Order: sequence, then structure tokens, then C-alpha cells
Amino acid sequence: MKIFSIKLENIQGTEDLYIEPQCRNVEIRGQNGTGKTTIFNAFTFCLFGTMWDGTAAKIHRRDEGGNEIFDGTVHAVEMELYSENENREIKIRRELKDKFDKKGNFAGNVTECFVDGVATKPTDFNKFVESITNGASAILSNPFKFFELKWQDARKTLFDVFCANVTNKQVFARKSELEPLENLLGDLPAESLIAKLKNEVKSEELKLKDLPGQIKAYMEIRSCW
Repeated sequence: MKIFSIKLENIQGTEDLYIEPQCRNVEIRGQNGTGKTTIFNAFTFCLFGTMWDGTAAKIHRRDEGGNEIFDGTVHAVEMELYSENENREIKIRRELKDKFDKKGNFAGNVTECFVDGVATKPTDFNKFVESITNGASAILSNPFKFFELKWQDARKTLFDVFCANVTNKQVFARKSELEPLENLLGDLPAESLIAKLKNEVKSEELKLKDLPGQIKAYMEIRSCW
């Protein structure tokens, strides 16, 4: 997944902000209180409906006392993405709207989600995001989660996120010393070759297991000559 653009509308202290990475790496710098975390919160809110640390979304403006302001303002983040899985450009949007009762008292929030301009149920939206992020939503929404993974899961996640589109041909082109492995693999995926070699090893182990009995039988026959 790569980001073409991200647009913030009334997110925390930011009324309107448009960032256009154009699928490139972006480094955001600034002094404390200038909105760096707000941008990260907007990113995770749009994708997962949470703050960057996985906590519940708190994206309303605040008054001088630090209390959230519920005034009916629509809070939204819109992102234009390129999905390698879908092999196309995608526009997603998540909105948080205030609800009020008949007396005008604040009565909670409503979340609305859109994929390419089409309203989508939040549950279906979340499943869609999971599919375009290669199942790495937990880590993208809270980077510290990565360090809680078992090493096998951590390795798999890194491969899924960063190497999903890397082909065997590209790997072998970078390392000439891997040519013997390339010849061994042929058109097989690595997993199939590993399974094949395991079966061959198992077959040889069975042969070795039977070898003492065969030698004994041979010696008995030889002693009769």
C-alpha cells in the first residue's frame, strides 16, 4: 500500500490540511505541538478508526481546559492510495459525526466510511483495509505491537509488508552466488522445494534405518559360503 495523498478535515487542532506524498517516503518534522502526532492520528483513524497507539479515537477540538468540543462539526480523513493487492488506485474516507438528542444534548458519535465514494459499513470497511495492508493493521495502528510478536510472526510480517512483490528473479539478480539455488529451484516456489527436500531426507533416513539389518543379513549369507 502506498499513499498518494491524505486530507485532514477538523482533526484535533487541524481544520484543514492536505499532504501529497505521491507514493514516496515522507519525513514530517516540527517542534512540539505543531501537529506531527495529529497527522499520525489522522492516518490511523482513517484506516482503523483509532489513534496511533490503538486507543479510541479522540479527534475533536478541545477547549482551554482540555475538554473535547462537541458542536456538530464533521471530522474526516480522506486518503488516496495505491494498493499492490488490488493493483489499482483507491480512495477511502472515514467520518466521525456528533449525535444529539431532541433536547440538543450530545448523544455520542456516528462513524461513516466510504470506499471510492461509496458508503460502506464500518465492519466491511475494516475488512477491506485489512486486505490492502497485508494483515499488518495491528502494527500500523500501533508500531509497538511489532515487538510483542513471536520472532516467526515478526519475520513473516516484515516479508509480507516489504517483500510481498519481490520475485525470485529479482533476488537472484542481486546475488550471483545464489545461482546454484536458482538452478535447484527452477520454477518451484521455495516452500515446495523445502517440502521436496524434506521428503528426500526422510526417505534417506528410512534407508539408513534399514541398513544395519541388511548388513546383518548379508553377513549371515556370506558366512554360509
